[in-house]
Amino acid sequence: EDIDKLTFLRELDLGQNTLNGTLPTQVGNLTKLRILDLERNRISGTLPQQIVDLEQLESLNLNRNFLVGNIPEDIDKLTFLRELDLGQNTLNGTLPTQVGNLTKLRILDLERNRISGTLPQQIVDLEQLESLNLNRNFLVGNIPEDIDKLT
Repeated sequence: EDIDKLTFLRELDLGQNTLNGTLPTQVGNLTKLRILDLERNRISGTLPQQIVDLEQLESLNLNRNFLVGNIPEDIDKLTFLRELDLGQNTLNGTLPTQVGNLTKLRILDLERNRISGTLPQQIVDLEQLESLNLNRNFLVGNIPEDIDKLT
């Protein structure tokens, strides 16, 4: 609960442990944070809305946890984000169109969730994207015709 006292923290890497409980909303107060890596834990609950307050964040890795709920609609507030790895959780809802505004994104991994709906056309605006992994979700519809913009 007192994690927000770490106001100068730039990297928080607690990956590959057995941490449980929810991600505290106070994490949004770590405004200097650039790397948040909590992969392979037992974190549950929803992704706190305050995560988008980490405007300096470059890497968000919450892969292999027990997260549920939606990806925040205003995920595009994370303008410096280069890596977004929320794979192997139980996230649902659609992939927000605002993800197309994350122009520095190089890695987008949402594999093995319950993301549904269509692949947003805005995905082709991620011109720096090097890796896109959306396998084992519930996506439907067409692949955007100008997917070749991702070269």
